[in-house]
Amino acid sequence: MGKSINVYDLPRLQQQLAEVAPSECREVAEEMSVQIPKEDLDAQSSLNPEQERDFKIILRAVGCGRAGLFFVDGRGGTGKTFLYRALLANVRSRCMIALATASSGVAASILPRERIAHSMFEIPLQTNESSMTNMSKQSGAAKLIRKAKLLIWDEVSMPKRQTIETVDRRFRDIMDIDKPCGGKDIVFGGDFCQVLPVVPKSTKAETVNASLVKSYLWPLMEKIQFTRNMRARTDPTFSDFLLRVGNGEEPTIRDNLIPLPEQLTVKYGSDGNAEQSLINEIFPSLQQNASAAKYVTARAILASRNEHVNKINEKLITMFPGESKRFISFDSAEDDTNNY
Repeated sequence: MGKSINVYDLPRLQQQLAEVAPSECREVAEEMSVQIPKEDLDAQSSLNPEQERDFKIILRAVGCGRAGLFFVDGRGGTGKTFLYRALLANVRSRCMIALATASSGVAASILPRERIAHSMFEIPLQTNESSMTNMSKQSGAAKLIRKAKLLIWDEVSMPKRQTIETVDRRFRDIMDIDKPCGGKDIVFGGDFCQVLPVVPKSTKAETVNASLVKSYLWPLMEKIQFTRNMRARTDPTFSDFLLRVGNGEEPTIRDNLIPLPEQLTVKYGSDGNAEQSLINEIFPSLQQNASAAKYVTARAILASRNEHVNKINEKLITMFPGESKRFISFDSAEDDTNNY
């Protein structure tokens, strides 16, 4: 696992990384100069027993140069991101490169210097059983992959397995090693109870066949499972309910619908307006708190369809005090040859 880290040496450590960077290509230099948040270094001493066990297993593989593929399986709130941050901080603090990527933009904004997988690995939008990424072996991105000691790819339950296999083939080519992912240490993470690959007009079997679990890489991954919900640890009833739903153990009624517990529901108002009742529950006293940033950012209403999102947004906008303004943006720019 390497030597222990003194968090108070962080400024000196970052100066050492900055001194190494100039001799490398731009991509490598940028990664070597990444600032390591102190709270991420502190995270290594705050891992729960599940996280600490797997933290040591992964770092042992990185330290001995043993190529390893890992899959961290855990429901939302079980601490996958906390583990990622601790791993990235540990590897980067030892003057080594660790790359973080995710399959969605929202997930890619959580970790320091995390990027969307399609951008980082130059994955084509359409992939098949023989496709390759657009990354050339001589590019700076390829040099970065060669130097990386650890890669983390979050939300891999979302892309089709062909997308991940496309990266596998390119990594073998870049590294000139015919081993899974070119012999790199990669931590995949996700939750198959959340968003699965989108296969238009598909059956359940076709969706499953497009997911990572049907890839030739799946049997080669060491499975890590998190079961302790850290986010809802003060509410074990809700945490247990989420686990039962995810495991398919919660009783269902007609059409396989799951009845929600009474404490999770919002009652209809006297006027029978469902949207307004929900808004009043989530945004109480909106008129008085509309200008308070903490009030607005601490709550949100999620919906399954865009039409429902638009309907709720329109209602909320009319409730904000003051005059509404519309700001126009452009998708593209054209040369003004007529000087308009």
